[in-house]
Amino acid sequence: MSIYQNCGWKKDRILYKLSDKEKENRYQQLLNKYFTQESFDKYNQELMDSKFWKEYVTLKRAQDVDKRLNINDYEFAFIYALIRKLKPATVVETGVHYGASTSVILYAMKQNKKGKLISIDVCKYDNVGMYIPSNLKSRWKLIEGKSSEILPTLNKKFDMFFHDSLHSYKNMYDEMVWALDNVKEGGLILADDIGCNNSFFDFAHNYNLPWYLVKGIGYGFGVIEKVNPKKAQKIIKRIAKPIKNTWNPILARDNFEDGIKFAERCRKELSFDVVSDFTKRKGINEEYLVKDGKTLICRIAPRNGARFGGYFKGKSFRVLNKKEEEELMQEIKNG
Repeated sequence: MSIYQNCGWKKDRILYKLSDKEKENRYQQLLNKYFTQESFDKYNQELMDSKFWKEYVTLKRAQDVDKRLNINDYEFAFIYALIRKLKPATVVETGVHYGASTSVILYAMKQNKKGKLISIDVCKYDNVGMYIPSNLKSRWKLIEGKSSEILPTLNKKFDMFFHDSLHSYKNMYDEMVWALDNVKEGGLILADDIGCNNSFFDFAHNYNLPWYLVKGIGYGFGVIEKVNPKKAQKIIKRIAKPIKNTWNPILARDNFEDGIKFAERCRKELSFDVVSDFTKRKGINEEYLVKDGKTLICRIAPRNGARFGGYFKGKSFRVLNKKEEEELMQEIKNG
């Protein structure tokens, strides 16, 4: 289907496909909402000229670390500009590791002369926070533990949330759901490495929230605005309540009628066999296997934020409308 692409380093992972034009538009919308180009450039130059930046770059280059684990410089500058512009009183961050994003948030808060950062990390590395200058730590509180256990204990409203911990679908989605409940109205939910899975896009769609992208390299950096909470509640009612002991409970859906009808179309129009299959791996979803004798043609499955989805020729698809259903049917007919 047209909205998907194979992901580079992990062959079997299927991600949303965004054109370069849409990526640029999402970035420009974000930039225009919070900055002028002139004001953004001013913050960027302020950071580049600072003693903090020069010491950070020197330290980073001197360390023998995996550069893929560090937020890239452009995203680094954008975080700095956002903190400087919005002047949040309290920011919650999950994931510290070397402390690249942590340090730039703390430096921006120092420049604002305002702000406190609460970071959560499992702290399984000896060098957690190695990039954070000691003179910035007075505004920093590090809590050791898993975000799934620590976040529910934070019982106050925050101005901004930043996800950069375990990049599994469930962890990212659950953290953003927590942020939606605990970030103040009009606040921001930031997420790094959003290309690791579809959770960022699914979350924004399911809760009907505006989302943006920040230019950069690697897997990408996204921003979601917490707005329209009443409208968001109407969207969330479509999703079944979480079920315990399942790997991804948000995939549970109670509106899979279109998927069932499509499976019946395959039976009637193409004379294929259709077998109901309860997938224990997901723990919750009943799917439909479309077969030609013993040969599996495709799998029809529930998909959050879509009419239905599944797998065909080893690739994932998600059907959003009648036109895409007809395209899929034609692909199956053509073999």
